[in-house]
Amino acid sequence: MVAILGVGCASSDPAERPSATRAGTFELLTYNVAGLPAGLSRSRPARNHALISPLLASYDLVLLQEDFGYWHDDLVADAGLPFVSEPKRPTRAPVGDGLTRLSRFPWRDHERVMWPVLHGVRGHGSDALSEKGFDVARVTLAPGVDVDVYGLHADAGGSDEDHDSRARGFAALADHLAGVSAGRAVIVAGDFNAWPDSARDGPVLDGLCRGAALRDAGRELADDRSHIDRVLYRSGGGVELTATSWQVAGEFVDGTGEPLSDHPAIHVGFAWQADR
Repeated sequence: MVAILGVGCASSDPAERPSATRAGTFELLTYNVAGLPAGLSRSRPARNHALISPLLASYDLVLLQEDFGYWHDDLVADAGLPFVSEPKRPTRAPVGDGLTRLSRFPWRDHERVMWPVLHGVRGHGSDALSEKGFDVARVTLAPGVDVDVYGLHADAGGSDEDHDSRARGFAALADHLAGVSAGRAVIVAGDFNAWPDSARDGPVLDGLCRGAALRDAGRELADDRSHIDRVLYRSGGGVELTATSWQVAGEFVDGTGEPLSDHPAIHVGFAWQADR
């Protein structure tokens, strides 16, 4: 759960007053909830989204993928988090981007960006039937302490065209990080549809991290290379971020122990410190 600590000493003379250091912690979850309609989903969202909902209440910041709106109300009904985004209404494809965020912290400047190209209509992930991409909002951890938080769902599939689509998408993301989020603390989390050690996607992921000065929480804390669901981050703008824990969240199962989605939920604990 979120914790905030303020450190400083009062002084009658502002010139003698030491600068305050503020710090805190929060728990982040990224989770692909497999919210496609029956026959397309690899899970049972009509039943499982209501089971997922109360489990989200343990987290301070939640980034979901494949919430295409069919069972959105069930998914957020018992989450207990005050700030919840609405599903994107599609305008150019049958379904939207499937990105939903829930938070204990307020945010502003929420923006959705569709990938520049999506490959596959029948097969190859059928990405072109969606408006997949990334979204970003400026999340306020404490007064004057902001972090740009990105959620994403990358193009799926293993063909040359799929790899090229992902690479172009990550390049567009890098441009956004270099522009809108220049010099700022950032978290980028979601379903990257890219294995860190793959011959094609690994170098692209590494290039994104190097170019945007992002650290991979899973590889830092657990040498995790076995998941396509990643959490990347960096410090900036007077806010220092540190990933303190990484784990697969094991509670997202039904009463028989069956997973509630075809993806694991990834839980990362963060500590933050601000120098202003």
